[in-house]
Amino acid sequence: MTALNFNNVNVSNTGQVTFSGVGSGIDFQSIENSIIQAKQVPIDTLQTSITNNQKKISDLQQFQGLLNSLQSSLSQMYGAVSAGNSSNDFDATVANTSSSRTDGQTPSPASNLLEVTTTNLAQPGTHQIQVLQLATTAKIASGGFNSLTTDLGTASGGTQGSISGSFTINGTTINVSSTDNLTTLVNNINAADTGTNPTGVTASIVSVSPTDNLLVLTADKTDTPIQLADPNNTGVLAQLGVSNDGGSTFLNQLQAAQPAQFTADGLTNPASFQSAVESSGSAAFSTYTSVPSGTNTFQIVDANNNVLGTVTYTSADSLNTIASKISAITGVSASVVQTSSGSQLVISSNNGAKINLTNDSGNLLSQIGIVNQPLVLTRSSNTIDDLFAGITINLFQAEPGTTVSVQIANNVAGVQSDIENFVQAYNAVREFINTENQTDPSTGEAATNAGPLFDDSTMDAIRDQLSGMIGDGTTGVSTQFSTLGQIGINFVDNSTLTNPTQDNTLTIDTNTLNQALLNNLSDVQKLFSFTFSSSNSQVALVGFDGTSSYSPSGYTLNLNYDSATSSVASANVNGTADGADNDSATVNGQTITATSQTGASGLQLFYTGNTSLSNVQLNFTVGIGAQMFFALQGMTDQATGTVQNEINGIQTQDQAIQTNITNQTNLLNTYQQSLTDEFNNAETNVSALNNVQGSLFQLLNPSTSSNSSNNNTSGFA
Repeated sequence: MTALNFNNVNVSNTGQVTFSGVGSGIDFQSIENSIIQAKQVPIDTLQTSITNNQKKISDLQQFQGLLNSLQSSLSQMYGAVSAGNSSNDFDATVANTSSSRTDGQTPSPASNLLEVTTTNLAQPGTHQIQVLQLATTAKIASGGFNSLTTDLGTASGGTQGSISGSFTINGTTINVSSTDNLTTLVNNINAADTGTNPTGVTASIVSVSPTDNLLVLTADKTDTPIQLADPNNTGVLAQLGVSNDGGSTFLNQLQAAQPAQFTADGLTNPASFQSAVESSGSAAFSTYTSVPSGTNTFQIVDANNNVLGTVTYTSADSLNTIASKISAITGVSASVVQTSSGSQLVISSNNGAKINLTNDSGNLLSQIGIVNQPLVLTRSSNTIDDLFAGITINLFQAEPGTTVSVQIANNVAGVQSDIENFVQAYNAVREFINTENQTDPSTGEAATNAGPLFDDSTMDAIRDQLSGMIGDGTTGVSTQFSTLGQIGINFVDNSTLTNPTQDNTLTIDTNTLNQALLNNLSDVQKLFSFTFSSSNSQVALVGFDGTSSYSPSGYTLNLNYDSATSSVASANVNGTADGADNDSATVNGQTITATSQTGASGLQLFYTGNTSLSNVQLNFTVGIGAQMFFALQGMTDQATGTVQNEINGIQTQDQAIQTNITNQTNLLNTYQQSLTDEFNNAETNVSALNNVQGSLFQLLNPSTSSNSSNNNTSGFA
């Protein structure tokens, strides 16, 4: 009898039980496993291909990220057209301030007086600012109230419920109930300063002590008065201790509204003069001038040189006496003002018209330093953004006599940082490519530490394209600044490197770069940026897409304007003056876009005029930054980019391989089931034959059978 070995029992994943070699002694399961394992090899090879492809995709995505970073490093240098040139760091500026005085006193630090911020529209230069007066908000206080919670009448020391009525703030009615307390009144006033028609006044409580509380009204804007009125004559303003005449005057005005006043860049007032500061307004001219003895004169004339009056003086006169004589002339006034260091004569036209002082026989005016007074400028706010283009000045403190010098300069440090970031980003791309392409020097084949993109054609083509741009530079610009090497950016000397992954990376000569940025910033800008000019200021650049190419002779624009539709009817680039051959440009309203029919392809222009134009000269250069920015855009575009196309191709390939794996696996499973069935049948057949063999053996060997019978415990023969 054959012994049963449970190690020969196999249960499939479908629950089928098979016995290998139980009856036959043959290990059919091992045979089957060997056959299936051999046929599994092609499937495993396909699975390895998918695994390798996934590594390629991962590295391509990393490569794509590095290219995106390289493009981003150029985003502020390639010449993008943007509002206020905000996307062009070559136009960025910084402001530095310093303060000074001419009277020997110590000026406050400039940062205490004002703050200056700039945009890319600011032009480099120096400005002089003197802050004479800050803009202030109007503030009005009420009488005192001894409680915040009891009614106004009681809290003011009067009869309970005695304060009620209404008043207006800048035309909006505020109702006061006899039960209102100070907190309620404040809330009602502030509620009226909301919505589409706010009062422009905010209420608050100032608590001098727990029993002395004031209502304070503050204008929301500087240089804006608070207008209160009591149109119903309820007397509530007087009861609140604000005004006894219905709002015409205030009992407790904390601060009047006033504008900011300042001088700028030495601008003078043609209607006003001032002298130098003298030690005394009453000292005779003979004590500090060489005015001749006897009677001398000068005339005051208007803008048309008409004489307004003649002033007579002697060496015995003083600033005070001259001021009186001038003030006697109709339309003109004069006074002596006291400054921190002495007395100063001020002469002004009463109506602001231009005047002049002339025909001075005794030369007094020049000896006392008469000059036009600085022009006092006013603004309603302490934030001034309309004085100089691209410059905002925030006033903090007034200090007459202190001049703040504001120096606007190009932000060279910012451009240098951009260039350094560009070099770092380029080197990161190059080092990644070098790492992927590491080669065994003994065989010339991929090194063991090479990446899955070794010898990848897409990556290598991008490498060659980028390095070509770096080496070739640009055309149409200064020959001294047409390549990166001329501003200190060069490829490393590979022979000096110990790390091959740094081959053909870039290095910066900081001194050369600094000198170029400090002395030739506009040339460096042209080296990197797309720069454009038009012979007609009404034709402006609004965009470009990288397909435009430089032409030494430039391009000409012709357009026909349709006054009926207030738009450009047709246009061409390098066409005829009548604009008829318009296949070289498309128009949309006032926007003109050059087509692929011309080298100016992708150039987008905007016309602000309203007449037809011919032969407008257009010139532009395409810097390295612009070339590379758009080339990288084509490489990294998420839909159609070069790198994404390769990723998509690999993913499509993986899908096909996976389909093949699935099909082959299904076939192999079917084949394995067939083998299992065949081996089970063989096992059954062999077992049956063994049984027959056993029966025949017993028939042919009866003694064996007798012995067997004798061993039967039942006693049967």
